[in-house]
Amino acid sequence: MAQTLEIKLILDEETKQELRELNREILREELSSAFGDFQNKQSHDYSFTIKDVAKKLNVSEITVRRWYKNKDLKGKKMGGVIRFKPSEIEKALDSMDKLLYRKNNNS
Repeated sequence: MAQTLEIKLILDEETKQELRELNREILREELSSAFGDFQNKQSHDYSFTIKDVAKKLNVSEITVRRWYKNKDLKGKKMGGVIRFKPSEIEKALDSMDKLLYRKNNNS
């Protein structure tokens, strides 16, 4: 029979903050390589779909939809398809603590 081992890490707030900053830096690098330079995109360019964002961020489409529904990631419905600006994806990364650590912060 398979046994499950559960390990709970207890981290101080400084270590948690360092991990969050490292995570943001890694995600920013991934986004930059996946989507190119955000600064070169026009601010009105809604060029990324939910599927594009999910694939590039390596998260599920359901996660991206939840972020959109909760207004954590702003987008625009165009012809029945939700699209996102590169600048809005970057803003969402700036608040990644909120997106990824909401559960931990409420505990």
